[in-house]
Amino acid sequence: GSGNATDVYAVGDSGTICHFNGTTWLNESFGASDLLDVYGGATGVWAVGTGGTILLNSGGGWAAEPPETPTGADFHGVYATSGTLDTGSYAVVVGDGGVIERYGYDDATGTFIFQTKDSGTIVTLYAVRGVSGKVFAAGNTKILSSSDGSGWADTSPDLCPFAPPGPAWA
Repeated sequence: GSGNATDVYAVGDSGTICHFNGTTWLNESFGASDLLDVYGGATGVWAVGTGGTILLNSGGGWAAEPPETPTGADFHGVYATSGTLDTGSYAVVVGDGGVIERYGYDDATGTFIFQTKDSGTIVTLYAVRGVSGKVFAAGNTKILSSSDGSGWADTSPDLCPFAPPGPAWA
């Protein structure tokens, strides 16, 4: 929601969506898919989950938002820009097999639509967040970055170049 303690969302199994309005928790459950992440931004509140589920509540209730390329892949993470809704606002959804979908303004149609973006990886992406004008998507062995959610580059660090093969203990 709005990023304050009086507008909080939580998601879970079987389409569970709970919304705290500052006074009480409300049940806003939608559909039957397990929901894995939720995020609020300028475009509304997003929830993503299993079976290619993408939900958006832009103020009028929850609605399914189909990705540009429906694959049935599980979506694990969602991020949306904050501030006022304008043509520069966007949301990014990540999931199985390196799938990245970007929801943004399309000049050709004059509307907001999803577009499938090339991540350059088949590694499942579990999380996506933005900071200081950059967006980062992360999986078990990959970290990708983008300036606007459109073009993605592998920025994975060499996490432990001196580690011996096999198990390690700390």
